[in-house]
Amino acid sequence: MGQMSLSLYSLTGRFYDLMARAAADESLSDAELEEQYNELSLLLQAKTPGVVAYYRNVEANINAVDAEIDRLTQLKNRVKKHRDNYKEYVKGCMERLNIVELSTDLGKLRIAKNPVSVEVADVDAVPDEYVESVLTIRGDRSKIQLLLELAEADIDLMGLKAAVTETVDKKKIAEQFKETGEVVDGIILHTDNTRLEFK
Repeated sequence: MGQMSLSLYSLTGRFYDLMARAAADESLSDAELEEQYNELSLLLQAKTPGVVAYYRNVEANINAVDAEIDRLTQLKNRVKKHRDNYKEYVKGCMERLNIVELSTDLGKLRIAKNPVSVEVADVDAVPDEYVESVLTIRGDRSKIQLLLELAEADIDLMGLKAAVTETVDKKKIAEQFKETGEVVDGIILHTDNTRLEFK
C-alpha cells in the first residue's frame, strides 16, 4: 500500500504513534522527528482536498434531501386538500338529495354525525368543576423553594413572576351533555356537524 493511499484514520494514527515514540524513545533525534512529522503533514495536506470535497458532497446531499422533503410535503398537503374538498363536495351533493348512504361494488359512502364539538364562549362563566387552573412561577430556584416552604403563610411572591393558565375540560363537558342533555354555562355546543365516510 502506497503512502498516498493511507486513509485519514491511518494518517491520524501515525501522528499519534510518532508523538508517543518521541515521548518514550530518547534515541529519536529532533531531526528524525521533524522529518517524519513533515512527511506525515505533507500526506495529510495531500488528503485535505478530498476530505473537503467529501464533506461538501455530504452537505449537498443533505440539502437535496431537505429540498425533496419540502417538495413532497407541499405535494402531500395539496393532495390532502384536494381529497378533503372532494369529500365535502360529495357530501354536499348527497345532503341536497337527502341521501344518507350509497352502496357500490367498490365500497360504501355514508354521512355520519361528528361527535359533539365544544366551544368555549366565556371561560369565566364555566363552572369551576370543568376548569383546571395552573399556576406557573418563574424565578430564582432558592426563592421558589422558600415560597414552597412558606406556602401556608400569608406572603407575597418575593418578586417572582407568576402566571395562571386555565384549561377547560371539553371532554368532560361533552360527556355531561350526552348523559343529561344539559349545556354548561359559558359553552356553545355544536351537535349538527357531519362527515362523509368511505368504507
